[in-house]
Amino acid sequence: MNHLTYIVPGLIPERFSGSVPELPYLEQLLAHAKVNSLAYRLTREQCSTTPLNTSQARETAERANLTSRYPHWLLSTPIHLHVEGDGLVLMDAHTFPIARSESEALVTTFNQHFLSEGLEFFILSESLWLIGSHHPLTTNIPHPLSRAGRSIAPYLPQGEQDKFWRQLFNELQMLCHEHSVNLKREQDRLRLIHGVWFWDSLTQLSLPTIEVITHLEAHAAYGDWERWSEELINLDNSLFKQIYEQLKLSQGEIRLFATDHPNSREIIFNPVNKWKFWRRPISLSTLI
Repeated sequence: MNHLTYIVPGLIPERFSGSVPELPYLEQLLAHAKVNSLAYRLTREQCSTTPLNTSQARETAERANLTSRYPHWLLSTPIHLHVEGDGLVLMDAHTFPIARSESEALVTTFNQHFLSEGLEFFILSESLWLIGSHHPLTTNIPHPLSRAGRSIAPYLPQGEQDKFWRQLFNELQMLCHEHSVNLKREQDRLRLIHGVWFWDSLTQLSLPTIEVITHLEAHAAYGDWERWSEELINLDNSLFKQIYEQLKLSQGEIRLFATDHPNSREIIFNPVNKWKFWRRPISLSTLI
């Protein structure tokens, strides 16, 4: 465990309006921890065991033995778009179910339409697809959870160079509009799939071993503070209890990165010294 680094998106939420529960184990760990402010947004997708600046999409294509088929790669996910004011707000697959058969039906339609234009979709899971293309994308488009519940306008493909991708985004919406998948979803009173969000991420923090803890991520992104609090208590009784017990017996240290915040943090948990009893527990709220 001493050499393992934990990546925990949502531990320090960006737009917090809830209350922090009592977390006995984490509070004791923070009392013996060193907290480093990164002063920039580090996302969980940027944390990897791959070399710096490795494309997550290309790395995924390599693992699937697909890189010889296209020069450019992106990841993508089906999305629901909610009209709010004058803009469109993104909701990703954390907020709606999508079956494998629906995913296959949509991807089949997309490939029938776009293969002749040098673009192909590959299914990785029901809600995650890989896109191979002969068209480069120069706009930096973030992971969908980075825009969850917020306007998509500032992050759509911009400029003349990305005209193909801007048109693609619009055409995908049109293909989804009257697709049989959505007609059935409407009958079943499920959220409609309005389009596809494509994105990639480059490794900015390369580590030998990492474990990504995603329990808090979606709840923090969508502001579901009741569920966030419940999952945080569960983590305190599992992960943080495990780390606490380990550091009572060890002289090593364990690192954790609280990511997906404009001021992401590196937290170094040091051994829990029973003789330093004067150290008061520190609430997570002091970091939010």
